Amino acid sequence: MASVTLKNDRFPAGTSVSAYLRSDLPAMPDPPSGAPSGPVAVSTGLVGADGSLSFSGLADGAKYVAYAQVSGQDRFVQFRAPRAPVNAAVGSRVFFVGDSQIQKGLADSLSDGTGTSYAPLLQGRAWYAWAMMLSEGQLLYAGQAATGGATTATIIANGHHTAAAAQSAKLVAVLAGRNDIVLSVPFATTIANLKTIFDTIAAAGKIPILCTLPAQPVYPTATAAQRTAAAQINAWIRKYALSNNWPLPDFEDVTTDPTTGGQKAGMMLDASHPGPGLGARTMGAEFYNKLKSYLVPQKPLHAIGQPNTGDLNLIPNPLNLTLTGAAGTDPTGWAAATETGTGTFTTYDPATTGSDGLGLWARLARTSGSGVMRRALTPKIAVTPGDFLEFSFRFKTASLEANGAWATLQLVGYAAIGDDPAAAVAQYLGGIKSWRGDVATPGLYSQPPSQVAAGINYVSVVAILSSGSGAANIDFGQMGLANLTQMGALS
Repeated sequence: MASVTLKNDRFPAGTSVSAYLRSDLPAMPDPPSGAPSGPVAVSTGLVGADGSLSFSGLADGAKYVAYAQVSGQDRFVQFRAPRAPVNAAVGSRVFFVGDSQIQKGLADSLSDGTGTSYAPLLQGRAWYAWAMMLSEGQLLYAGQAATGGATTATIIANGHHTAAAAQSAKLVAVLAGRNDIVLSVPFATTIANLKTIFDTIAAAGKIPILCTLPAQPVYPTATAAQRTAAAQINAWIRKYALSNNWPLPDFEDVTTDPTTGGQKAGMMLDASHPGPGLGARTMGAEFYNKLKSYLVPQKPLHAIGQPNTGDLNLIPNPLNLTLTGAAGTDPTGWAAATETGTGTFTTYDPATTGSDGLGLWARLARTSGSGVMRRALTPKIAVTPGDFLEFSFRFKTASLEANGAWATLQLVGYAAIGDDPAAAVAQYLGGIKSWRGDVATPGLYSQPPSQVAAGINYVSVVAILSSGSGAANIDFGQMGLANLTQMGALS
């Protein structure tokens, strides 16, 4: 919470002045007039002999209206509470607000944001998942409030900004405005809506992260009016971030081809959305680079050794050091599950390939054809409905983009220990699914804890390669699964 001392000439010494959140006075004109009605004052100050006026208990960075009647006249002073010091580390968890540029990062059956949802699993179009991996888990995805096709007005109507203000993460990223351009929403309306979204988040003591819109296509693929609207919105976002001392991941900057002013080759799938490889990876790197100084140095729960008596990692062979098979290179604890593809499941030493991570890496590889490769952690792990589980791992992929393949590494729930891992899944709890981007440099992947649903008594980890044709692989290691409920580590 913040305190502020104002120098004023509106209220005489000895006057008791009330402070109201400006966002609680939507009907009050700007500049203010008329006595506030309805909301309760959040702070009260007494004007000193030198004209100073102090308030305390204010939300960092929020806008306020100071009000008092003087000789029967309404008097006002508008002010903003001071913010937390710039570049001060404030947290690791980031919540996301916006439209399909965020929503389509959730995994789905079509890998384009329109199929059957596999939330909370993420796919390669989730630029924020790339940011998390690049940060080695220092930046953590805390969830989202996003609707495909939403304008800034729809985001407000759906309450996405208030959901962001109410949740616990201190950092909130906003990427919005693209659909206003498509639907020719007046610039002034878009800006007013963005101000409401940003200021509501700030008033709750959060730090808004203002993201510019990615590059537009060149004319005439994008109309002149659309290109002008995008330039105006992005220019305003940059100025508003600067004036409020808020971080600004500049997606337009990193996705624009300087020779054309349009989109860089291979960066975007269409006029709005990054591709699951280069585009999402580039935006994720920009996001993490601009957030580094705001992130608390930490790592989520992750595997650091093979299990020993009393250890709490539920994965029985997390570093893939216990091996089996004719060649003695296959990681134990995994079984084929209705595989139709041609390929291998083996291990290799990351030290010989320059990769990061402890222990050995497991590699599920399809060597040819279009069949499905699928391995499941065996036996399944017993859980109790209501338990909170946290899942983490390192992974990398190859040849997905060239051969149209999809990679999956998912924590899923089952009712019975004998349920087929290749059959319909009862609950998705964490991981990646339908991932189509090549991950050359592995990072630590972790998601918010998921609660085991009613009727779910077992969980397993399933690795899958599917779709496309030809060689592809997903490599993984340092896998951790913690039952936070049993550990007493929910706080």
